[in-house]
Amino acid sequence: MAATGAPTRARALAELRSDDGALVSLVVDLDPRDTPTRADIGRRWHALVDAARREREGLERAGRAQFDAAVEALAAAGLTPPDGVRVRGLVAVADGGDVTETWLAQPVADRVVVGSRAAVWEIAGHAARPTSAVVIEVSRELGRAWRYQDGSVGELFDAGVHAERRHGQGGWEQADLQRWHDREARLHLRDAAERLERLRTEYGHHAIVVCGPVEATSAFSEELGPWASEHVAAVHADVRDLQTDGIRDLAEEALGELRAGREEELFEALAAQRARDASSPDDPEGLMAAVSDARVSCLLTAPALDIDVFSCPQCGRLAAHFHECPLDGTPMQKEPSGIDALCAEVLVRDGSVWIVPDAEVARALGPAGVAALTRFS
Repeated sequence: MAATGAPTRARALAELRSDDGALVSLVVDLDPRDTPTRADIGRRWHALVDAARREREGLERAGRAQFDAAVEALAAAGLTPPDGVRVRGLVAVADGGDVTETWLAQPVADRVVVGSRAAVWEIAGHAARPTSAVVIEVSRELGRAWRYQDGSVGELFDAGVHAERRHGQGGWEQADLQRWHDREARLHLRDAAERLERLRTEYGHHAIVVCGPVEATSAFSEELGPWASEHVAAVHADVRDLQTDGIRDLAEEALGELRAGREEELFEALAAQRARDASSPDDPEGLMAAVSDARVSCLLTAPALDIDVFSCPQCGRLAAHFHECPLDGTPMQKEPSGIDALCAEVLVRDGSVWIVPDAEVARALGPAGVAALTRFS
């Protein structure tokens, strides 16, 4: 599936567990800048499958049959994204012969995860970001809207009408006729605005992008309802005759600006939390205790992260170092993928994950490359 259902998919994968440690996850970069051809994609994919096969010797005998079925299912995967979707990454999770594919509109780094948990980090980070936009083109005649959702584009409505040209001749009759046409054009724009407002209940988009001549976009903006007015992210008076690729570009540009604003808000909240709360979980041990206690509302991570995580096999509590669980005394076990374990436990406790794409900006998270906004101290 495309990442259209990323929040639901992330939660489901966070809850997926294998007692035999035989879940196999492959994360592959499909950005055209890195993998421009089908052959390049195939080579990268098979290299990941081979890397997964090498993990077999570390499994208990009871899990090897499930592991073998998972690897073979991944090797046979077709790697065919949904039609009409611009994808830049794929997370494939195999539980035996069942493979769950999540196509992402954001680039990812290749990696292999074998263990009791699925790879969920990239999907969780993607799920927290604005991914849905409406692009609408308006004029005296046009009123056509498209929905952008995670790389895919689909038409929402076409409220176009036939409008007579403006009249340049003089006289009372011509003036009356022109006023009539201007009124009809305004009613047409009002109809398009009302249609856009009604989309709120069905979709609830993150951003709206308005395109068309200055006169039309100005009049259209005056007709928008409160929800649509609040969500207008950009107005382009110089963009007309939109095609699919152009719609994607406009939507992704607007959503990128929204993401940058959201990230700025998160860092401001983190700075305020650190300033007022001495118990803000900045070290790995304190952070994992906060995750285990369901205190984390948002986990912020660097774009590349290797973190050690230990978990209690009885209660699931996390720790940054090996020791006995403080709740039940059970010796903790090291997670094969620390970042996936950390993200999964945040998600199942109704938190979210934000991946900071710029490594320099992520330095503000601290030396561990991870920080948390908490619900309470």
